[in-house]
Amino acid sequence: MNISELQKMNYFVFLTFGLFSSVVVLANTPMGKLELISNSAFEVRQNAESRGTQIYGIDHVMGNIQFYVRPGESAGAPLSWAPESRILESGVYRSLHGLTWNWVHSSYSDPLYPGLHRFTTMFETEDQGFEFYGYASGVSEAASHSLAIAFIEQLRRAGNGRSLTDQFIGKKYYLGFGDDLSGFMGNEVKYDIDHTHNIFTSQLGGEYDGTKVISESGGAELKKYWSSLREQMTFHDMYVQYSSGHGYQQGLAFGVTYNQIRDATLALPAKEVVIFIMACHSGGLVDSFNAKKAAWENWGKWKRTLFVLASSKISETSSTGPGKDPDEPNGPSGSAGSAFGHALWKALIGYADGYGSGVKDGFISIGEIIDFSIYKTKQVGGHTPVYTGVYSREMVMNRVPTELEIAALGPSTEGLSDSQIADQIRDLDNLFRVR
Repeated sequence: MNISELQKMNYFVFLTFGLFSSVVVLANTPMGKLELISNSAFEVRQNAESRGTQIYGIDHVMGNIQFYVRPGESAGAPLSWAPESRILESGVYRSLHGLTWNWVHSSYSDPLYPGLHRFTTMFETEDQGFEFYGYASGVSEAASHSLAIAFIEQLRRAGNGRSLTDQFIGKKYYLGFGDDLSGFMGNEVKYDIDHTHNIFTSQLGGEYDGTKVISESGGAELKKYWSSLREQMTFHDMYVQYSSGHGYQQGLAFGVTYNQIRDATLALPAKEVVIFIMACHSGGLVDSFNAKKAAWENWGKWKRTLFVLASSKISETSSTGPGKDPDEPNGPSGSAGSAFGHALWKALIGYADGYGSGVKDGFISIGEIIDFSIYKTKQVGGHTPVYTGVYSREMVMNRVPTELEIAALGPSTEGLSDSQIADQIRDLDNLFRVR
């Protein structure tokens, strides 16, 4: 890709070759002015924005960096620690480019893997009316510290930059589909789909264009949708899919096999394809993708993302959820979603924040979704989610919503009477039904 192509895409990335370094503008008007002077040791994997905060995911052979820029003075600390984190040391560092950084080292004891410790170095500064902050992750305290210092030393004040993505010229598509079931399981399917739909189609998750298909046998409708999407989609686009319902070792009762799901989604030219699936034996979809690994294992070379997360191994059934959500005790039976759908919903609304790194930054990454969903699904349902793909664990999928934003996501049942709840479920049935 040449310079003109990058500029057409509005990426604030300027590349030179030979003896020169590349310069990545990590913050530009109106976000501020800061540059990363990179000799290709640091590679920007993600450039996103949410509510005025610019987000950069940066890879390095020693580990990874999450870096944030936000304008104005904050009401509180931009980062905090997960309960399992232990503060090791703190101090102040002045870089060669004249920026003074506060830093803190911590270790994190992973509750999912007892005995596994991860190390992070958090750093922050204020300059030109903006807050610049982030953290480096490494296999040891020394490694995270060295990576943080190496990164800080590459940052300077600038002269007269996907999932949750800024400077984005493509389109974003969300598809949710599932069985048109009645009673308790029907509610679980509808709430599973509605929860993810309402996150990703809102500003919290990137404002995807949303489509939902609920049917007794919607395979034909689904294939028609994929075919139409394939014709209109471009390489710049992004795609998130969530399905919920009954499954067996080769596919879904909805009317599609795992191989058909795999082939249809691999045929989409999107830069980013993210798939969540809740069904008994849904690990069969992961196995299906892995059986055709040659078709996608090199996606990373073209900066493409594929991520597939299934609710259970192919040998396992997937469980119903807790019935009612403890955070919404007046909801109808099934409103908590399935065990996996409940875990994923909780991950997306903030329970997963800090679960992978020990640092609570207000954003949810793929790695945090993986770790928390596995933990919570096993706790609630007793089965183990499985996953595959070519992706970065640090890629940000959504911002953590406030309590008011969660309440506004709907369909909230808090405080409603039984008859009002029944009316709401009927509305969901009518809304989701294929016509």
